[in-house]
Amino acid sequence: QHDALRRGQVERPGILTKGQVLALEPALKTGKSAELSINLVGRHKLQQAAAFEHAGFELHETGEVFWGVEWGNFTDNGRGYVMAMDAATGNRRIVSGTYLDPQTGPKTVGTGPEFDKILDIELGTDGFLYVEEQSTPFNGSITEDPPLQGITVFKVDLTNGNRTLVWNEREDMTQFGHCLNGDPDGIPPTHIQVDIHKFALDPQNNFYFTILQNQNPVPGNGVIKVTNDGQTCTWITRGGAKPGNTFYQQDIGTGPEIGAAKFTAIAYRNGQIYLLDWLVNRFIRVDIATGNRTVISNVGTPQVGEGGAMG
Repeated sequence: QHDALRRGQVERPGILTKGQVLALEPALKTGKSAELSINLVGRHKLQQAAAFEHAGFELHETGEVFWGVEWGNFTDNGRGYVMAMDAATGNRRIVSGTYLDPQTGPKTVGTGPEFDKILDIELGTDGFLYVEEQSTPFNGSITEDPPLQGITVFKVDLTNGNRTLVWNEREDMTQFGHCLNGDPDGIPPTHIQVDIHKFALDPQNNFYFTILQNQNPVPGNGVIKVTNDGQTCTWITRGGAKPGNTFYQQDIGTGPEIGAAKFTAIAYRNGQIYLLDWLVNRFIRVDIATGNRTVISNVGTPQVGEGGAMG
């Protein structure tokens, strides 16, 4: 991204295709909440500043559409904000975060820590907007002490844009709950690292994340849950730990092997977590109560369902 900025080639908001508009139309007509995954990315040249990445796309029951934006220029490594659009009128507003005013420069809506690289947003049942970001200490999160690092979750008050820190995966931020990674030596890092993809939210506004298998011995793969207050982290399902890790032969839940999986999308519905395994070309459903896993669609062997590859 920084190389692209130096070349003067950075990403900008794209235009919804006819197919994307048609996908939106039923939800817009009913006014019901819906979650959409649309990549609004294009290429553009700008001299000083640009919004170069979008993440998350939520349709509120009021008819407003919310999404996250990251922008940067030659003096800012990257900042983020949440934007909303009235689906009936097309009018747009900045909900929370720091944006670039063409006349006066950077302006901030709401109080609280600055956004960095926004990855996903979810509307909570409590009326707050939950924002997942990838925090980098040299960007906006430097305002925290210690600086936020890795995956962070904020909740945003939609009435005033105020941001509240809910959870950060940085291990030395002991006020938050972290899931162990099964390291046998107990030498940091001893917590599992969250992958930089979407997260899921249940009706109690607890968070669900997929994880990275970047420790050695390998801790296995799976899904973790962080409670809404950020205090408690729990493995929901896990499998594939290697010998030497304390999780070896200590799987959580039954079902297909997931040690080699690469989960790039996650969603919650009715007590179940749905995962897209991009690497193996399959969808997996996880029962939150038991951790049991079921393949509900699979391009490979054994084939489940019909149709083309998943990406």
